[in-house]
Amino acid sequence: MLTSVALLLTVASSTPSAGAWSINFNNTLLWGTKAYMPIGARVEGTAEAIKRAQTAGIQDLIVELPANGAGWDEALAVLNEGGTRWFLSVSSAAPGALGTVVEPQGFRMNIQGKMDVDVVLNAAEQTLAVVVDKRTSAVRTYQTYATPDGRLRASFDSLVQTPHVLLFYPVVRDLHTPDFWEGFDGHRDTLLQSLKTKPLGDNFRGILDPMGAVAQFPSPDIMFDPRSPIFAVEMESYLREKYGAIETCVRAWSIGAHDITGWDQLARLVPLWSDTKGIPNLWDPIKDKVYPSDRDKATVWTDIRTVIRSTAIRRYARLVQSIQQIVDVPVIQTWGGWSGPYDGAQTGVSGVGSEFQAASISDVIEGASRPASTVLQNGGNKVFILTGLAIQPGSSLDIDTAIQETKAMGARGWFFRTGDPDQLSRIGSLAGKYRPDTADSEWKPRALFYPEGARNPAVPVKLFGGTWMLPSPAAGNRLELGTTLRGYFYSGSPKPYTVIWSAGQPVETKLFLGDPKAVTVEALDGSEVRIRVRKDSIELIITDVPLIFSGIEDVPIPEIAYEETVLMMAALFGNFGLLVDPGGDQEFLFAQNTSAFKRNPIGGYSALMRQFNTLAPRAAPYLWIEAERSPETNFGEARYTPGASGGDALVLESKLSDSKGYFARYPIRPRTRGEYEFWLAADIPPALRSEVTVVVDGKVLSITEAPKSYYGLGLAWYKLGKATLSQQSEVRIQVSPKVSSPIKVDVLVASPGPFTPNGATLPLTFLGPGG
Repeated sequence: MLTSVALLLTVASSTPSAGAWSINFNNTLLWGTKAYMPIGARVEGTAEAIKRAQTAGIQDLIVELPANGAGWDEALAVLNEGGTRWFLSVSSAAPGALGTVVEPQGFRMNIQGKMDVDVVLNAAEQTLAVVVDKRTSAVRTYQTYATPDGRLRASFDSLVQTPHVLLFYPVVRDLHTPDFWEGFDGHRDTLLQSLKTKPLGDNFRGILDPMGAVAQFPSPDIMFDPRSPIFAVEMESYLREKYGAIETCVRAWSIGAHDITGWDQLARLVPLWSDTKGIPNLWDPIKDKVYPSDRDKATVWTDIRTVIRSTAIRRYARLVQSIQQIVDVPVIQTWGGWSGPYDGAQTGVSGVGSEFQAASISDVIEGASRPASTVLQNGGNKVFILTGLAIQPGSSLDIDTAIQETKAMGARGWFFRTGDPDQLSRIGSLAGKYRPDTADSEWKPRALFYPEGARNPAVPVKLFGGTWMLPSPAAGNRLELGTTLRGYFYSGSPKPYTVIWSAGQPVETKLFLGDPKAVTVEALDGSEVRIRVRKDSIELIITDVPLIFSGIEDVPIPEIAYEETVLMMAALFGNFGLLVDPGGDQEFLFAQNTSAFKRNPIGGYSALMRQFNTLAPRAAPYLWIEAERSPETNFGEARYTPGASGGDALVLESKLSDSKGYFARYPIRPRTRGEYEFWLAADIPPALRSEVTVVVDGKVLSITEAPKSYYGLGLAWYKLGKATLSQQSEVRIQVSPKVSSPIKVDVLVASPGPFTPNGATLPLTFLGPGG
């Protein structure tokens, strides 16, 4: 029989730890036999900050102290004297790893002929510079430069007067990538020595971020090749075991050369391409020579990443073991992305922390949703704690509301970052109020997971019976099901499923699928779902209670969605024929797609939706411009972005300072001249929103309002104001040179009337009776 909703919504737990503490099946930290669900504050490790919190009646703290023991004695004296329960947050950073940064999408500049260059390269000790023909990707020249001050001053020549690109591959000590090799032992020994020699007291409750405050766990798509003798030995050992013979590895890495002399040389080769940019070559930094390779076939990045991640997991696990041999306390890691040491890897980490700022309860739910999801997906062996919730100044967000809402999501500890006396007093009061209440330790929420790309219509929200809809890193996407239905496809563990619900009134419809008898349909609230099984479909009523379709690999296609799309296509051809189909070939393609639907509903409907999404913008009264289609830009690259319109977004990730800033140019020919309202769909960090403008024929429009209609992974809509378009206009997305963080731009819209964004979905009111 097929997976039930109960199995889809829960994950098995592992055996709790033995000793003074444990974590129960409901993700609650137990100290002895009693639930420990602290409400407290996060403070700097000074006597003054600790006393301020104690005076407010707060008995639980996260205290920030460096690994080397500096300031510990004074802080511990105050903590122990006051009987305060406390967690140590390691505020110092572990040493960063030395290696080659392979980010050609960020370290690049155009060159044609001779050019003098003076660039800052992130404190690079050494840099490989490569001149590449833009059209053929052929390497024109390359040279390695010593850059001890992180600055490269040199003259380059493309040798011919055709467009070339100058790529830089800096060798840096990356503070965001921990040195899991030579530098790891020093950090570990320093922290362990402090734990051994300092009077921690009986109220010590755990350690937060043992690798330090800045370091991040290596992601599965890391573009960094460590320059470490220990890593080279590990890499060589891995290659020997995997490939057995040098010739086998050379073939697997698609190296077009015959002078590879040994495993040690293979282990130090650096691929000079990222997932989307760069050149098909491998660099030997010792011989200072590049070798050709087939980037589409080579397994080199897979091998490098495997060695990095396996080392990170192994050494992090040993650090946790070493800590717990000295002091038996939980080790908590702050959530920093889906690929941390808490994502199922056997590192021994006891829980996931969450640190963020919030101005509203929706901010709180958003900030807590991913760590909560991580813990619920991992089962009952980890605890979820808010380790630093800062309430934005001037906000009306209530601390008690934040606690209760996140408690319903599965949080079992709350620490607030604040120096405000009133907030500290409020925290102390709430801690006293809720301390005797441990009933929540005996249950945990259920979760229905959705892929990041399905954000809008899916959102982090409490549904029925205490079930939360939460984001997940699993593959999948939203479904385009017309105006009456919403849904998404999830392709994660334990099995794939499709979720569909009504956007309003109940909908009676037929769903086409490959094997109607194999599907299991269950309502999220546990109510009975009556279905009628036909030869190629099932018939049922869809309400606002999400239905989960499991047991099948394909996606059910609602007949009502197909029929609505056919009607909208007919409206396009009937009302906007000259705009959408001037050559007459689109109606022929439409007939083919509708005919294909009868034979293959999934394939036919997908083809029909692709055609509709291509034609609808041609007829819309507004201009819908995919940002990645700019004919001229120095942003960097178009990159797949979960949930983005068309799948890709234009990403600005330049690591080189450009005094002129960054731009993407779009020539526009509107159907009518006049005043237009401009919107930008993008992922822009809050601190950088003032640095992004849209220039319309010289008029500068800025972001002045909060983002609206979030969708996908971090994308949202920004209103920019109004400007007049002529028969031939130019619009530029302009970003100042100050920008240092990635910015992703998905869509630019110019609308002659008020525009109401709805995620990545085109507003289609113009196809209705009043359109």
